Amino acid sequence: MKRVGRYNVNAYNDTAMFSGNYRYYLVVIDKFTPTNTYIGKKSFYFSYPIAEDEFTRESLDALWELPEYSRITGKKVIWEVRNKQ
Repeated sequence: MKRVGRYNVNAYNDTAMFSGNYRYYLVVIDKFTPTNTYIGKKSFYFSYPIAEDEFTRESLDALWELPEYSRITGKKVIWEVRNKQ
């Protein structure tokens, strides 16, 4: 678990979920207010193993806007997703 801004990030790279010929890795983020009040939790699936250190506050803000259980594919910078919606 790593704290990044107002988020806790947990990347589970040791276990992959299979969907057809593809492998997905679970990432769970918890969001808090600036006063540390718990807001909620969302889960996402990445098509590649990702380290908790690779997340930035901006990328987590963009992820939080996506529907829960979204599948993230490719290795593009996560926060760029916001500009493509």
